[in-house]
Amino acid sequence: PPPPLRPRVIYFDHPDEFPEVLDLLRATVSRYDLDMVAFESGTKFGDGLDVLVRSQPRSALSHDDDDGGRGQGQGQGRLYPMAFVLGTRTSDPNAGSQGKFAPSSHY
Repeated sequence: PPPPLRPRVIYFDHPDEFPEVLDLLRATVSRYDLDMVAFESGTKFGDGLDVLVRSQPRSALSHDDDDGGRGQGQGQGRLYPMAFVLGTRTSDPNAGSQGKFAPSSHY
């Protein structure tokens, strides 16, 4: 059987990040054995998402005739599920009247 999937988390580095946030991030990644992808400072959010979507891993299992896994019947395997969950505070720029579980951008 294939190895279990490690939950993937992403982080966009910022030169003014609080050291406490970085400490919490490192501790959490280590404690829960997370697969962290960190983008360098200056990487735009949309550019980072594009990279993640284009490099989305596929399972080792091939389903040539089962397009339900979005493998397009080409032996590519099933796409792993992908979702992005992030928090927005009402005081964040562009938060406006954003509701719960609402898109934060046009992406």
